[in-house]
Amino acid sequence: MQIVRQFNFVAFAPALCFVMAAALQIQITLFKSDAYLGLRVNLADIVAVLVAPIILLSLLLKNSQRPQWSVRRLYIWLAALTGILLLSLFHNYLNYGEVSRWALTNKVGGWLILMALMGAGAWIAANADRSFLQNFLTAFFFFFLIVSSVDIVVSVLRFYLNPHEFKYLKPLDGLMANRNAFSMLFLCGFSIAMTARLRKMKFIPSYFCYFLLFTAPLLLAMNGSRAGYIATCILFAVMAISQRDNLKEVLKIALLLLLGHIFSYGVLHSHQNKLKYLSGNTFELLEKSQISTEEAKENIRYRGDKIRITILEDARDMVKKHPILGNGLGSTMIYQREKHGKTIDLIDCTPLWLWVETGLIGLAAFSAFYFCAVRALLKRYKEEQDEIFKHFYLLCLYTILGFSIMCLLHEIMYTRFLWFFLGMALALPKRHQSV
Repeated sequence: MQIVRQFNFVAFAPALCFVMAAALQIQITLFKSDAYLGLRVNLADIVAVLVAPIILLSLLLKNSQRPQWSVRRLYIWLAALTGILLLSLFHNYLNYGEVSRWALTNKVGGWLILMALMGAGAWIAANADRSFLQNFLTAFFFFFLIVSSVDIVVSVLRFYLNPHEFKYLKPLDGLMANRNAFSMLFLCGFSIAMTARLRKMKFIPSYFCYFLLFTAPLLLAMNGSRAGYIATCILFAVMAISQRDNLKEVLKIALLLLLGHIFSYGVLHSHQNKLKYLSGNTFELLEKSQISTEEAKENIRYRGDKIRITILEDARDMVKKHPILGNGLGSTMIYQREKHGKTIDLIDCTPLWLWVETGLIGLAAFSAFYFCAVRALLKRYKEEQDEIFKHFYLLCLYTILGFSIMCLLHEIMYTRFLWFFLGMALALPKRHQSV
């Protein structure tokens, strides 16, 4: 026991930081079938489960610092949100006579994983030295840059060298197993690069930031997420306005993005007859005027939009049934099976999903926590004097803005890296506020 007490748990924090920088960007979908939407597992989930006992032991033995949260009564907030999800799962049982196995594992189990990741991020922030954040952001950025660059090169080579092997080229998704999850990850990488240049941070060399910004249009086009493209445009506009004091750098980045669009157009459209092998969602508005009604009926993009409309109509009907308490966690898929004879898909809107399944009570609770967290980050950003930490608060706010836009078009509340970042940002100790 004495050996355990003397163990330097704090020295473990920097190593965990580097592991999480990569693990948060790797995930797979298990057990997916026509009857089951699958279990989304992130490598960071496994890391969090393994390190949780070590962190808890260090706190019990008082060998490490407890996180000091910027949000008051945070543990009460998290307990209340957990309670809402559990009660919603029980409410689903009362309404439909069954507990959704998918909701139990993905939504309840996934929520507990998010809390573990948030706690791990907070513990690292409270115990690692000042350089940890700079090293973490550098590792996170370069891992994303390498993976996305390799994915782009491999996809382009496959496209040009042997295009007839593939009816459609697989949308770019890195190691995230889902293009929208990868698009959300891109928004974080984009925020890191933008804030590093606009605030003249030197821990990431400028040419790597410029490289990511130049290739951003190509990455977004090959990723094919319309929501990601819209979010990136809005995010850049907000960044440009909020950092207008650095007009020269804003104009330089704007020119770089414009050149990136031209380059992207050249790569993807140099052979018009091969365009169908690429994911065309980004160019949908340009193509609509050229597609006849009969062709449109066979176009998978329009079929996908039709499915979304069906899901939204179902969501509207479910809200009318139980607007206050919701229909219960996992009720959407049960309702789809009863009405359509099969599971169609998730509700592609996080606030609407919360309203449908947890009711106005759940939506209000999660929204209130969201605004409390954003307010706390804004306050810390304004008060912070240390440039590294001020930079981190800013990129977290930009990433949350990207999430806020994406979540209106997709259900992405369970984005792992977002909660890890949030845990770090809300628990950065005040001793770092001056150098």
